[in-house]
Amino acid sequence: MMLPLMLLVCLLPGYVFAGDGAQWMVRARLEPSGPVVVGQPVQLVVDVLVTTWFAGAPQFPALDVPGALATLSDDQPAHLTEDIQGTRWFGISRIYRITPMEPREYAIPRLQILVHPGLVEKPVRLWTPARKLHARVPPGAEGMAQFFATTHLDVSQRFDRRLDGLRVGDAFTRTLTLTADGMPGMFLPPLSFAEVDGLAVYSKAPVVENLSKDRQGFVAGRRTESATYTIQRAGHYRLPEVTVQWWDSVGKKVRGETIPSVTFDVAAISGYRPEIAIPEEVAAAGATRAEEALKPSRVWMVGLVGLLMVLGWLWPRLKRYGAQWAEHRAIQRRIYESSEAAAFARLSSAAEGNDDEGTVRSLYRWLDRCEPVGKPALAERAIDLAGDDQYRLATETLFDRRFGSTPPSPDHSIRDLERALTRVRTRLSEDHAMFRRQSDNSLPPLNPV
Repeated sequence: MMLPLMLLVCLLPGYVFAGDGAQWMVRARLEPSGPVVVGQPVQLVVDVLVTTWFAGAPQFPALDVPGALATLSDDQPAHLTEDIQGTRWFGISRIYRITPMEPREYAIPRLQILVHPGLVEKPVRLWTPARKLHARVPPGAEGMAQFFATTHLDVSQRFDRRLDGLRVGDAFTRTLTLTADGMPGMFLPPLSFAEVDGLAVYSKAPVVENLSKDRQGFVAGRRTESATYTIQRAGHYRLPEVTVQWWDSVGKKVRGETIPSVTFDVAAISGYRPEIAIPEEVAAAGATRAEEALKPSRVWMVGLVGLLMVLGWLWPRLKRYGAQWAEHRAIQRRIYESSEAAAFARLSSAAEGNDDEGTVRSLYRWLDRCEPVGKPALAERAIDLAGDDQYRLATETLFDRRFGSTPPSPDHSIRDLERALTRVRTRLSEDHAMFRRQSDNSLPPLNPV
């Protein structure tokens, strides 16, 4: 009877009691909690709290929500300290960003989080509660060609050259850019470049990116599109304006941003004579036969067909190579972010900044990725392996300062830990490397089975 009851308690998002009075809990909430519009990012905030300390970094899984874009934020986890019913709790908060892509109800599944509370020998598995997310297209926005919501939309255009003094045969590029706060770039609508009589238009592939800032993470999405115009004949030209409709999530209404039109003139080339002139009778005889074949429309048609064939052959290959390169860069970035070197760099930065909370959090993250320490990453084990008195005293002082009730000795500070970190890391790496070399060079058994 007792075992099923304990298993049921472990699955609930509440308190769980363990040996030596340790307790732990998990909370999950949506921000905002009510219905949202399609394309509006929503935050799933998950808090993990204990009454002791974290002997290792909590492990948060990936989140999969069909029909929505869901990612675990790369922002630094927030450190929590709360008094709940007379008990002091310490915790870590992580954020999942969910962007619904369709107007419907989404089921956010339960997440299993692995926690390492202090004074507990084995890790604890906690489950977040399941949540519901409602996404809809708001009234008044049903007629939008492509719905997207943001708090602010910025539109701009630029040219790669001045448009005065253009002549037949010249080319220029028009670039249009959309930047939306809080909206991933992949959800911004495509822009079109209207055909203009007398100009040949060649659109380029759009560039979609997400913008982020230090300590803020993702802040905006950007979509950039451009087209090159080639002038075929003289005259007065007008590049039409481009209007983008968007939903103002603050004002709760449809707004429009207009990229203004641009006018320019192309003068005819007068007074031009070739250096070697063709006799008039020869030119007159050949004019009739060449007139049809050399019409500008046909020449441009042949050139355009050839260009499209080349682009059709190149595009899948460039797209495949571009995707492979982007995937390679992303893999290398994820490998570094999950490496011991990245964790140690964050630890050194926190220690140098005299940040107790950040240093404790970064210390456990580094120990969790430090291979000689093993799993689960325990501060006590690292002290024993290091064999460094200054490191031991500095670590104990740091824990007393952060979690203890008695003030630490004034002879030791977080600076002592900073000075000992590099020495301890080198010692642990050298000892582990020596152990591996000895294992590799060991003789095989004399009597193998």
